[in-house]
Amino acid sequence: MTLYEIQEQIKNAIELGFDPETGEILDASALEQLQMDRDEKIENICLYIKDLAAEATAIKAEESALADRRKASERKGESLKRYLQAMLDGQKWKSSKAVVSYRKTQSVIVDNLDEIPNDFMRIKTTSEPDKVAIKEALKAGTEVAGCHLEEGQSMSVK
Repeated sequence: MTLYEIQEQIKNAIELGFDPETGEILDASALEQLQMDRDEKIENICLYIKDLAAEATAIKAEESALADRRKASERKGESLKRYLQAMLDGQKWKSSKAVVSYRKTQSVIVDNLDEIPNDFMRIKTTSEPDKVAIKEALKAGTEVAGCHLEEGQSMSVK
């Protein structure tokens, strides 16, 4: 489904020149060789970009809806398991379609985190550059080792 009427020759040229996995342009020659007005070509490419953006938005919404449904199913299943566990109170149960059995498990419960010896602690450290602070410092004239500002253009298709 597309929102815009995009010329078929543009669609085909775009699809031929792109990697379906990465979306990278592999060969733009098919687009470049199209015999059509420059403005018409640009308009069709813009419409294709807008169509892809709309499709991505729809897919993202569907992913979110599916994730919500998955989480609801998981919660419902866990709740039913707790109900069944209380109902059976440790008794095994069996039918031709389902079996309920139990096995022993062990879990570590941490009563006081501060009392645990360092030998039994894992230390996780992550660091990443604070690009907002770096940008502010560079704009203020402060030199930040390993960083520089780069001017660019951000294109918008609406």
